[in-house]
Amino acid sequence: MPSLLAMTAGAILAVTTAVNGATLPMEIVANARNATDLPSKLQVNISSVFIVLGNTSNGFQARDTFCKISYEGGHSYGGGGPGQAVINIYGFGINTYDSSGNFVYASPKLKGYGSTTVSKSDWKGNYDFTVSTSYDFQGDTFTSCKYQYGASLYDGTISGHTDHNYVSVTHSYCEIYLSC
Repeated sequence: MPSLLAMTAGAILAVTTAVNGATLPMEIVANARNATDLPSKLQVNISSVFIVLGNTSNGFQARDTFCKISYEGGHSYGGGGPGQAVINIYGFGINTYDSSGNFVYASPKLKGYGSTTVSKSDWKGNYDFTVSTSYDFQGDTFTSCKYQYGASLYDGTISGHTDHNYVSVTHSYCEIYLSC
């Protein structure tokens, strides 16, 4: 079986890098006969890019690990009955998860708007992060969702759903995946 370098000799190497969840393609032309012929551009930090040499079944792959950060809002409304008040409760908090999806940290009792900073020692990430949100209390959803991580500002993804029952619970999420 030919070596990996022999398979790529005279080929265009497809290199992609992930930036804020998007994959950006790059092409590097390699005319390699041995390791000393590889251009210096191929000597990259493979912990921060995804590299495919040839097709993915024969190629080399490396990825950063990403952790999920979720600023969650909840609104419970309904219930009540003869002599009982209707439930109308809001709750907000930040939950973080490791690269395997396991829960790591929670920051409860937030307001749903403004900025909140979580230290890297609390969520076990590479940097502190600050999440800034606005919440529409009439529509029960986040209207803005931004994360400051290191020196970069990212837009989070806003989503949500409602569980209908005797008491309806509306969930809204402001989420992002950050390198950890």
